[in-house]
Amino acid sequence: MTGMRPWSTRGMWPSFHDDFETFSWNNPGRTINDPDIPDTGTWSDHMHWGDGTRHSAATTGEVSIALPPTHPNRPLVIGEPSILHIRGTRLASPIDGQTWATGSITTYRTFEQWYGAFEARIQTPDARGAWPAFWMLPSNNLWPPEVDILEGGGSRYPTSYQLGMHHSEPWRTPLRTEHDQQHRIFPAGITNIHADFHLWGFYFDESICTWYFDRQPVFQMPTPPRMRWSSHFLILGLAIGSTLGEDWVPMPDETTPDPMILKVDYVRAWSW
Repeated sequence: MTGMRPWSTRGMWPSFHDDFETFSWNNPGRTINDPDIPDTGTWSDHMHWGDGTRHSAATTGEVSIALPPTHPNRPLVIGEPSILHIRGTRLASPIDGQTWATGSITTYRTFEQWYGAFEARIQTPDARGAWPAFWMLPSNNLWPPEVDILEGGGSRYPTSYQLGMHHSEPWRTPLRTEHDQQHRIFPAGITNIHADFHLWGFYFDESICTWYFDRQPVFQMPTPPRMRWSSHFLILGLAIGSTLGEDWVPMPDETTPDPMILKVDYVRAWSW
């Protein structure tokens, strides 16, 4: 779009890449908050908030819980060659009240970056209740900010996607909750966004933040001050269902495929 920064990594160097030839699991079996155990891989299946053991987001009313690759439901597998499958499957018995198993992985402590460009090639699931995401959080654990490079709405939104940022400075929109946020739903310009892989990108420096869909700029805003306070790490995940509103991520029903699969071809980053 006119006036936005074009996608470019010219003058930058590759700071991170994972093409998922294998799944590089960081210290299986330990919580991510344990500072005494060294990091041995790229991706942790633990979230760093809460007790750092497993993830289900009570604040958004999900019906899924993120589990490790060794769980019988196989939430994290290398499916077709060099494609990470993050799988959502119904649980035979609920875990902590959650009825679906899924996966969520993070580079917390293994890859963090202050500024630069970030990109993932992803195919989102065409499923009611699917809530796939590619996002970033600050390494200093002060929230907000939160950068949502991709948030999908499953089969309810076959032609659009959501992106944006939670932050703490007013920016055009009124205060919605305890913080400010700038989120937009964009038309993808295609019949079914879930039918193929797409490139989801984000660039930020001290001045601007720019989001990209298939390397075309779609949204840009000034960099909030809190984005300059910390490096940021990457998160990939598939949540299922939400009580935030039927108009975005509805609950799964009898039409929801089991499994539903979020496919990730690669994740890359560039810096200076």
